[in-house]
Amino acid sequence: VESITVWGGEKNTERMYAKMFVSIKPKNSDNLSETAKVLIRNNLVKRYGIIGSNIVFMKPEFVNLDLTINVKLSKLAAVDKDTVESEMTQKAEEFNNTVLNKFDTIYSDTEFINYLRNDTDYITSIFTQKILSKKVYFDKGKNTRYHIIMGNPIANIKSDVFQYGLYTAYLKNDEEYLYVYDSNTDQKLTGVNLGTVQFDTGDIYFDVPRDLTSDNINIICQPLNPDIETYLNNIVRFSNITVKVSE
Repeated sequence: VESITVWGGEKNTERMYAKMFVSIKPKNSDNLSETAKVLIRNNLVKRYGIIGSNIVFMKPEFVNLDLTINVKLSKLAAVDKDTVESEMTQKAEEFNNTVLNKFDTIYSDTEFINYLRNDTDYITSIFTQKILSKKVYFDKGKNTRYHIIMGNPIANIKSDVFQYGLYTAYLKNDEEYLYVYDSNTDQKLTGVNLGTVQFDTGDIYFDVPRDLTSDNINIICQPLNPDIETYLNNIVRFSNITVKVSE
């Protein structure tokens, strides 16, 4: 086990009292196998006397950061841009592996920038830009309302393109409501909204339409705060790292 978090069902949006929720991220993998879940459940029942039916396993949910690092070099810097790009990328990957990518850790912009600046003398200024995304999996053909917890104040919701019946489409917000748009015309395919967004908390509610042929949607949004927090079984991690160097 690399990381584990446990919470009571009273913390869920739909409160489930007397339930213990467990989410585990194993080493070198994102999810537990079914065999491992059975072994852990039996061990909890045997060791602590917890009723097996009261233990609910939840998969880790990943809040992915598409990160851009903008570096301005000192005029006296004796280092080329390619070297800086390589060093900044390596440091970002180290930060992702040692600080992030586990439960109950936050992305602190100040901490990360200080980490990048450490042991360097060629940086005049440095700042980051971030886009959040979260992939949601569901059962095809079922009209089900899903609750996506980004766990941070957000803006400008949009999804990756997906197949919607005969159309190639995407989800996008119009104010606090979510609609399906034709990716070729950027026009709404229906006037009926599929869900709502609470921008101040990062909670997204939407109904999966039957005409959706894929089994997942990747939701993309803009964070409003420089720091990115976690909540319950959310894990924050870098999904993509881009370094832009200027003089």
